[in-house]
Amino acid sequence: MAQKTVTDEPLEAYEGKLQEEAQVVTSAIATSKIFFGKAVTRSKTVGVGDIVPAVIPYNGTDKFEGFAIADVTKEPGDDTYGAYAAKETVSILKKGRIWVVTGDAITNLTNAVFVRNASGGATPALAQGAVRSTAATGYVSLTAIANVKFVAYRVINSVKFALIAINEG
Repeated sequence: MAQKTVTDEPLEAYEGKLQEEAQVVTSAIATSKIFFGKAVTRSKTVGVGDIVPAVIPYNGTDKFEGFAIADVTKEPGDDTYGAYAAKETVSILKKGRIWVVTGDAITNLTNAVFVRNASGGATPALAQGAVRSTAATGYVSLTAIANVKFVAYRVINSVKFALIAINEG
C-alpha cells in the first residue's frame, strides 16, 4: 500500500518500536522467520544459541530471551519487511520497554502477558511469540515465568498496541 500522508510527527507506536533507549539488548541468529515485536527464546537444541520464535513454557532447554526489536533499515516491499528472515541477526530487547501488537483489547494493564506458544501462521497476529492479555488456546502466561508486564495500551488506525516492560524490577 502506498503512503498517502506525510507528517513531521514520529509514529507513537509500531511493532517492535522501543519506547526509549533500550537498557539491555542482545543479538542472535534467527533459525526461522521472526516478526518484529514478538517474544523469542534462545535455543539450546536447534543451532545452539540461535533465536527461535517463542517456545514457552520452557521446553527444558530453551529459555525466554526477550522481544524482537524492529529493524528500521528494512524497506516496505522487501521480502522480509516487518520481520527477520532465517539466518539474519535479530536484535532482542532484554530490559526496557517495547511496543507490540496485541491480539485483544487490553482493559486492565495488570492482566498477565500471554504469548502464543503454538505454531500460528504466516501473519504477525498469528505468529509464535504474539501477545494478548487474556488466556486463549495456544497461549501461555509469560508473566508467570518472566518479569514482563503491560504499561500502556493504544489503538492506532484500528491496530491494538501494548507497551510492554521487560525486567524493570
